[in-house]
Amino acid sequence: MKKIALLLILILVMVTATGYCAQADTKNATSGHKMFQLGHILSNNPEDPYQVFCVNFANNVKEMTKGAIIIEVIPNAQLGGERDMIEGMQLGTIQMAMLTNVNVGSFRPQFLAFDLPFIFPNADTAHKVLDGAPGRKVLDSLEGIGIKGLAWGEGGFRHMINKIRPIKTPDDVKGLKFRSLENPLYIDTYKSIGTNPTPMAWTETFTGMQQGTIDGLDIPISVIYANRFYEVAKYLSLTSHFYSPLMITVSMKIWKTLTPEEQKLLMEAAKKAGNDERKFVRSKEQKQIEEMAAKGMKINKDVDYAAFKKLVQPLYEKYKVKIGADTLNEVIQAAKQ
Repeated sequence: MKKIALLLILILVMVTATGYCAQADTKNATSGHKMFQLGHILSNNPEDPYQVFCVNFANNVKEMTKGAIIIEVIPNAQLGGERDMIEGMQLGTIQMAMLTNVNVGSFRPQFLAFDLPFIFPNADTAHKVLDGAPGRKVLDSLEGIGIKGLAWGEGGFRHMINKIRPIKTPDDVKGLKFRSLENPLYIDTYKSIGTNPTPMAWTETFTGMQQGTIDGLDIPISVIYANRFYEVAKYLSLTSHFYSPLMITVSMKIWKTLTPEEQKLLMEAAKKAGNDERKFVRSKEQKQIEEMAAKGMKINKDVDYAAFKKLVQPLYEKYKVKIGADTLNEVIQAAKQ
């Protein structure tokens, strides 16, 4: 009898717990909150610019909407690579994504204007162009493929890291196997300066360096630091040859479900997040360089920029038609002002 009584008590506890959980789930589902997932491909390291941008945005949205909209940040490519997330947003199976400019260029060639080597002389110029009319015009072109571009953030300038030697002149890169983004403009740039470009997915890159499949790659300082590439690359050369804009994007299928007021708040939240993330990147870079040097990485600031610029200049003419002459000229002129 005692065993039967104990069994009945256990059953009663389980039923009660199940009922409580169901009530909790129902309450969450009917609370009125709108919850969305925001994916990105890098780590959840709090010093990673991708994570910083996304967390800033999520926090801003929660505060500005007084908790009516909650954004869950999903790092580490858990929602897929950037191409997967772009295609998912077009279909409505992915809600939001933080994307790098270079991958969006495969879907909207206007974005390639910002990926041309040495297009921006410094970060302040890049911010001015992206936050001005040229950047907004290009970002709005995403609506044509079912995606809403909210605002720009920053990966930073991309610099060359490798395990063979410091890069001072184009001669120093000849024959090296450099990982390239899977993008024709990046591949053409590396061919122009004499490397052997090796297209490789980001998720394979660290292992590729460890195993010698590639000799080096280019990434921003903060990404080198946050992802510990100083452990597999001995040399960092501050070449600043590509600038890497980031952007917060939303599926138009999701965007259209929001009220005009909610849309306005999300735009404001993204812009503030991008500006704050840029300041974060700038404030951290010098310290991160010093820390990586302390860990044994050799830092080279002696780069013949003029020699590199001369070799890549023909790419501007080659990609003008694809980008659109008007768009490219507008960006170039804005960068000069």
